[in-house]
Amino acid sequence: MLVNRHANHQNVTIINETMAGHLFPNKDPIGQVVRAYKDLYTVIGVARNSKSRTVGEEPVNCAYLFLDVAPERGVINFFGIGVCP
Repeated sequence: MLVNRHANHQNVTIINETMAGHLFPNKDPIGQVVRAYKDLYTVIGVARNSKSRTVGEEPVNCAYLFLDVAPERGVINFFGIGVCP
């Protein structure tokens, strides 16, 4: 299980296919590090693109942050969604 393997790592993320393609073209994104503001996150997975507002929208960069390891952002055992422009 990916989360258990990184249990001691404070900042992990799952990114979508669009973000993986933009940040890591022709590379495996797993294990790579991305920055969100001043925090660094290790990519532990890639999710398929999904629609967030309308059926006809183009895919956008999206990162899913595990909130349980970021208590200052809300302590709940679920992934939160962060969309990056």
